[in-house]
Amino acid sequence: MANRRAYLFLPASRFTVFAPSDEVFNRLPAGTLDSLKADANKLKSVIGYHVVLNTASTFFNSNAQDRLLNSATNQSIRINYYSLTHTQTAEGINITRKNIRVLNGVLHEIDGVLSPPLGNLTQIGNVRNDISTFLSLIQNAGLSVSLLFTADHSTTIFAPNDDAFKNVSKSVMDYLNGHPTDLAEVLRYHVVSQYSLYSIGMANSMSVLTADLHSENLIIFKDDSGNLSVNQAKILAKDISSVNGVIHIIDTVLIPPRVAIAIQDQGVVVGTILKMAWRKLSLIFSFIALSAAQFTQAPQLVDVLKAEGHYTIFTDLLQTTGYLSQLNSSSQFTVFAPSDEVFNRLPAGTLDSLKADANKLKEIIGYHVVLNSAYSFSPSSTQDRILTSAINQPVRINSYSLSHISTVEGVNITRRNVRALHGILHEIDGIMSPPLGNIVQIGSNRSDISTFESLITKAGLTTFFTTDHSTTIFVPNDSAFQRLSKETLDYLANHTSALADVLRYHVISQYSLYSIAMAHSASVPTADNRNLMIFKDASGNLYVNQAKILEKDISSVNGVVHIIDTVLIPPQVAVAIQDQGIVVG
Repeated sequence: MANRRAYLFLPASRFTVFAPSDEVFNRLPAGTLDSLKADANKLKSVIGYHVVLNTASTFFNSNAQDRLLNSATNQSIRINYYSLTHTQTAEGINITRKNIRVLNGVLHEIDGVLSPPLGNLTQIGNVRNDISTFLSLIQNAGLSVSLLFTADHSTTIFAPNDDAFKNVSKSVMDYLNGHPTDLAEVLRYHVVSQYSLYSIGMANSMSVLTADLHSENLIIFKDDSGNLSVNQAKILAKDISSVNGVIHIIDTVLIPPRVAIAIQDQGVVVGTILKMAWRKLSLIFSFIALSAAQFTQAPQLVDVLKAEGHYTIFTDLLQTTGYLSQLNSSSQFTVFAPSDEVFNRLPAGTLDSLKADANKLKEIIGYHVVLNSAYSFSPSSTQDRILTSAINQPVRINSYSLSHISTVEGVNITRRNVRALHGILHEIDGIMSPPLGNIVQIGSNRSDISTFESLITKAGLTTFFTTDHSTTIFVPNDSAFQRLSKETLDYLANHTSALADVLRYHVISQYSLYSIAMAHSASVPTADNRNLMIFKDASGNLYVNQAKILEKDISSVNGVVHIIDTVLIPPQVAVAIQDQGIVVG
């Protein structure tokens, strides 16, 4: 290692050295070190990249986010500190010992051999043969996107390989090529700007902010074998240093939820709009006929129901329960009306059983009726709006801009704002059931979420879970907790603040998210200021992070509950548990 010694004895007033230990060199593949020694120029380049002349750099946890040093070979060395994983790195290599002072300089021991970056993304892509599609799309997207990938000196790029693009349907690719703005959004969604995240700094369930114009999040996942994924994309090749950050090669194209919905709208919503327009026109014709017979008086609710011809069952049930007469005499009202098709979808015998129980029937039908309030929708007025039903139970209204839908208790409102005398009717695509209480009360009536309920009490969070009137709670079932190791459960039991963080990580506060509005790759902020990611597979199964949603849309008086099969542990708690030598899970 004569060349290495030569660098150390250069007459520099100050210097910094990144020194791999003998163990690091012994880990190199057989013959690598001998080949390096045999090539004097290559050896000088590699060793020189571990040396910084005229600068003695010491590192502290707060001063090392994408800090660049200039090596003896005139190439940048990128220094990072990742607080979540408690690691300091040089070009993604762990600095195992830092700030060892020697005469005129500082030495840092590292756990690998540094390799100089080969250039920016484009230059690296030209050396590789597997990301040409990604590069060509960047070029097609225009100057602003190209500059994002080449000019920013602190980026993390998740680059889909060519096979990933081959797995995207032709119709989707045609859409993106025909909509340059959405194409640019897709490309930006693969970039974390102003931050170089090497794999050593990645923790399970951590979220990172993308460069797309809506500032969407990506979620990092790490499985028990150490394999890394970003959203649903597996990281195939990691830690490829570039002059402006780091590149990871992934096996799936990441499409932000807004673009995914825009693409879906081309094949789904357009047809629905046409159908809705025709049905609306039919209703107008019916109203014209009614108005001709009744002069200028608005039609009675029963006339509106009969004019449509597909509310026969609901009309009969309103009559049977006495609500129809109450509606006729009410100064204002709102009705959520399931169509005949909805009732016909019920399991055999369900409707007959309901009719046979007068009290239950009155409760169910009364929950679809709001007296003394005529509620109409406007685009900006329906985020967790609470109405009071005729049975004095809350009815929750939501509009989800991302998926272009409005719901009542999570049931899709297929037609809105149909006016009748003194009131408004909204057609819904399901039958609503009154909520059974708050999460604690719901847990008391179930046998599968008792562990979660008991931990809420232990952590002193009962008030937190029961007072906010607009929450989404992902509740792990008892089996999920049984799969955690005893050591993990003991740690949480003995660290109440960590337990509270885990429980809050399962909550979206001030927002009720029903399954109908869950878009693939959508991120949602948790009550502990982290993010969760929603996934939807080809079969329509829903996941939050790595947890499968087993039972969805359980309405509570303060929002909605979904039962999941895995305990979600926020990254900072997972790292704290691992620091104790405990394997999480």
